[in-house]
Amino acid sequence: MNNLCVNYGLMQTFFDSPHGLQNVENLSTASDMAKLSAICMQNDIFKRIVSTKFYECDIRSVKNIEEILKNAEINIQDPQFSEFG
Repeated sequence: MNNLCVNYGLMQTFFDSPHGLQNVENLSTASDMAKLSAICMQNDIFKRIVSTKFYECDIRSVKNIEEILKNAEINIQDPQFSEFG
């Protein structure tokens, strides 16, 4: 992940882990994150996922839904996410 950041010119970004999820050792700037977002939007699959306003799925097969929501850091009480609640 860090090699990709260097390749894309994100010189103020460091990921402590390969997945890039929240970690106190992850570092970046708003500028680098904006650049990364623009780079990611060039990927059609990523663009489709982040452009999706609503997605319905069957979660009965998910054993640890609370842990998944906690890890995703989605506050389902937030009006922005009311369609999920």
